[in-house]
Amino acid sequence: MIGDQRQAIRCPRCGYDQRGAVAAWDDSCPLVGTCAECGLEFSWPEIIWPEKHEAKWCIEFAPAGSTIAVAGVNTFLHSFQPWGFWSRIRMSNRIRWGRLAIYVNALILVLAFCYVLLQGGVAIYVRYQMQQHFLQEYQSIASQIGWSQISLQKIQSQNSGSPKDIQQLQAMLADLRQRQAAGPLSVSHSYPAAVYEAVVFPFSSSSSGTVALAYSRTGRYIPPNYLWQEARYFSASAPTGGQLYAADWWDQIGLYLPRLAFGIAIFVLVPLSLILLPISRKNAKVRWAHVVRAALYGLFIPITLVSVGTGLFVLGYVVPRLAGSCQLCLVALSRWAMLVMVIAWWSAVISRYLCIPRGMIVSCVLGALSFLLVVATCWFVWPRFAADTIAPFF
Repeated sequence: MIGDQRQAIRCPRCGYDQRGAVAAWDDSCPLVGTCAECGLEFSWPEIIWPEKHEAKWCIEFAPAGSTIAVAGVNTFLHSFQPWGFWSRIRMSNRIRWGRLAIYVNALILVLAFCYVLLQGGVAIYVRYQMQQHFLQEYQSIASQIGWSQISLQKIQSQNSGSPKDIQQLQAMLADLRQRQAAGPLSVSHSYPAAVYEAVVFPFSSSSSGTVALAYSRTGRYIPPNYLWQEARYFSASAPTGGQLYAADWWDQIGLYLPRLAFGIAIFVLVPLSLILLPISRKNAKVRWAHVVRAALYGLFIPITLVSVGTGLFVLGYVVPRLAGSCQLCLVALSRWAMLVMVIAWWSAVISRYLCIPRGMIVSCVLGALSFLLVVATCWFVWPRFAADTIAPFF
């Protein structure tokens, strides 16, 4: 009866129609079958009634309604156990692209939040530090006036200076009094406007804000593309700069993002490099739909590393005494975390989900091929980037 159904019963890996094998059944139904096309061993109940074997914690198979959000969180948490994850998600489970799109968009929103947090945080930090710098300059004017008055009185009483020296001190004293009367310099750029420019126009070389300068002059506020350099300057000149290891800290931040991009390139190339190993895909006849499904779920890896890196960056600034520890964690995270997580993820995908033998070996080979390809491309296209980003791996 099952063999007469209009809907095809297909091999979960290669898609070969199994209705001929079902039609050959006489008195009983075997529990295990073998695909005549790709050789995959499968459970007949899983491909005949796949909905009975779906993982309800996964966002693809969660019941419709408010549980989808909870299922998305559960899917993300289960992803940190790749072997268990792909033991429950089977090729026989129908791919629900709509649910996968919801999950990927949610991950992208997390990435966007990290971007806004970083750019907005730096914009707020620079805006605050600039105003504080102006206030400190204004507060120092009183001591400068006192020092200038004492020096002028000393020169006049002792006749130890030339008329030119006296004129210079008098001019300096008049300038300081004029600046004191004018009040502290101010920034005509609100915090929301600074954050908006930094987030929406991060590479812009101009700003709509202005800065009040001496003698009623105005200048342009720091452009968004220069915010990170200015933040490094303020961090190095701040009283807590020694605790933050300011210069080295900002150097590590500057290297973290390129190294992360390097790891993402490896993450993208690993599934694509399956075409370089004919024995692993051609003989197994794995459909690309399954590879794409595994890659989309694997997006949690770069999202996690970006989120953790953002958290370490913010923690290092909010709690200066932890900056050294955050820096060490950031260095370790940027060097090997992506590569290790990618190899572990695809090892579980290849062995548990795609059912290809020796999944760990295949994953390591694919990772090595992708790594060498990215290294060669970087050295050829951007040698300086390669020297700064790739050298720490060796």
